[in-house]
Amino acid sequence: MTISVLICDDFPSVHGMLRRMLERDGFAVVGVATAADQVIERYEATRPDLVLLDYRMPGAAGLSVLLDLLAVDPQARVVMLSGTGDPDLQREAMDRGAVDWILKPVYRASFIARLRELVERNPRPERTRADTGGQPQE
Repeated sequence: MTISVLICDDFPSVHGMLRRMLERDGFAVVGVATAADQVIERYEATRPDLVLLDYRMPGAAGLSVLLDLLAVDPQARVVMLSGTGDPDLQREAMDRGAVDWILKPVYRASFIARLRELVERNPRPERTRADTGGQPQE
């Protein structure tokens, strides 16, 4: 099964590195959002298996974007990415519905293994044609 991913990070070097890493390991990067106001639009257009959401995005705090995203799709699997390991922020993100908090910089082998485990551990219900705009899902 190919895992689809939406990358939400404002730094081209970061989202470029994440894209290359993920695609090298068989993931399908279905989009990139570089500002908070793009996340929901890109999510609704692609309905990825995972969202990698930077904690600091232009236009809104990552936790606010997380809540907006989960309001659109409570089944969304959102992984928060951050350069800070603040345990209070981590706990708040997880309490609000993030499936994980991963510190940057990421290290390829452990990062890829963790993402695969998150998808396996957090199955989503099968989507119907109505959920996906009439498009069949694999």
